[in-house]
Amino acid sequence: MRHGEAAVGLIIDKSDILLIKRKTRSDDPWSGDVAFPGGFLKENESPAQCVIREIKEEVSLYFTERDILAEMPLHYPVSRQLPVHPFIIKGYSLEDARPGDEVEEVRVANISDLIKDFDPNRGNIYRYQDWVIWGLTYRILTTYIERYYGNFDF
Repeated sequence: MRHGEAAVGLIIDKSDILLIKRKTRSDDPWSGDVAFPGGFLKENESPAQCVIREIKEEVSLYFTERDILAEMPLHYPVSRQLPVHPFIIKGYSLEDARPGDEVEEVRVANISDLIKDFDPNRGNIYRYQDWVIWGLTYRILTTYIERYYGNFDF
């Protein structure tokens, strides 16, 4: 496994997007955070192959590379030099998502239900119900909403 790159999937269906809450784990720097399904690339694995594998492991949804609508620009966590490849993926039945071993909970959020806010400890955030979306996930989601949202035919 190479910890030099990661990939995440923004699984969308019209105005809905799939979010996960990561389980609390001592070996996970994003432990307990709200995120998109994803993870580190394995040896000889492309970012697209990684995101398809990680989505299957984390939320039990099965996709192929044909389901990828777009690859967004690389994003980086503030805390480290880790290129993260965000992919926009066409979801078909988001309600079928089930949490895998690393995921505490899965939710389907409508973009219109996200509330933009500011937290003194975390900076700019979105609130969705009792979840707080911040940091890298906030930045990727903002890029999606500003540049890609509404550009795909469903």
